[in-house]
Amino acid sequence: LPSDNEVAEWQMQFRSSTLVNPSRHAVWRASGVDSVDLMSRYDALIALARNKDKKIAVAVLKEAMQDKSFFIRRTALDLLSDLDLRNDEDWKPILIELASGDADNKVRAAAIAYLGNLDAKEYGTTFEIATEDKSYIVATAALIALNKTAHNRARVKAEELLDTNRFSDLWETAAGMVFAVDNKPEDYGFYQDRVKNFYEGARSRFLVS
Repeated sequence: LPSDNEVAEWQMQFRSSTLVNPSRHAVWRASGVDSVDLMSRYDALIALARNKDKKIAVAVLKEAMQDKSFFIRRTALDLLSDLDLRNDEDWKPILIELASGDADNKVRAAAIAYLGNLDAKEYGTTFEIATEDKSYIVATAALIALNKTAHNRARVKAEELLDTNRFSDLWETAAGMVFAVDNKPEDYGFYQDRVKNFYEGARSRFLVS
């Protein structure tokens, strides 16, 4: 296993994208170049996050989730799926901050989706608030996450926001998943409208093509 000094060195390389020893990770596109460009950080992140030593992966992902680039932050969240963080309390504040306050809607959505996959009921309030986010991507991710942790609350929000978010196919698909858990007679109208809108959309695309 690498020493603590090597881990610290690699973290520093990630911060600055200055590759002191480019032969160590041939995958780094910017080998030998003293650069702070986006793809250098991206390649360094991929190489380090997939290291077999979890200590290295955890260290670099925590830094990447605070990177100035939303692309790097989103990539770090995608790479979290390789780690089991259910018993790691240190991650919670970082993920909650990204889920509720990141400037990029796709970062917020990715953080919410990851928290939802942890099946932790303690995040229910965070998800419930996020279902009313102005971004359909975030609102959809929050509704799906809330449905995983507190279905009854998710159904209430889906019914409450049905008219508000009816212009988003993505959100309506998530709402359909919520209603499908415990189909009720009053849900029939929702599915009927979904089918009608689906074929109407297909007809409109045919007419303008």
